[in-house]
Amino acid sequence: MEKTLKTRITVTQKHINHGQRHAPPSCPIALAVKEQLGTDDAWVDGSFIRAGRPSWDAFQEYWTPATAKPFIEDFDAGLVVEPFSFEMEGAAFFSRRTEPTCVAGTTGAPPGNR
Repeated sequence: MEKTLKTRITVTQKHINHGQRHAPPSCPIALAVKEQLGTDDAWVDGSFIRAGRPSWDAFQEYWTPATAKPFIEDFDAGLVVEPFSFEMEGAAFFSRRTEPTCVAGTTGAPPGNR
């Protein structure tokens, strides 16, 4: 059985209130990721969630889960959204100093496509 690293992210009303539409580094999910993973930077779009620290010159990249995509679309459209939680599965670690590596036995394919 393949083991994967799962990280639960909770988007609160505070993240929603402070989030910005059409702004991948400051949308509610990015704010939640930065807070809960303790990173300086996050970038969220319909394909990937990236989190990292410029001081490390490195970041982790997760596939954006299907459960988060409607939230992103609704928030960017200006619709009312509610707090929610989701799991990010697997992670690829990137550094300008090393080759990308997958964490915890992930295959590099999005969940459900393995």
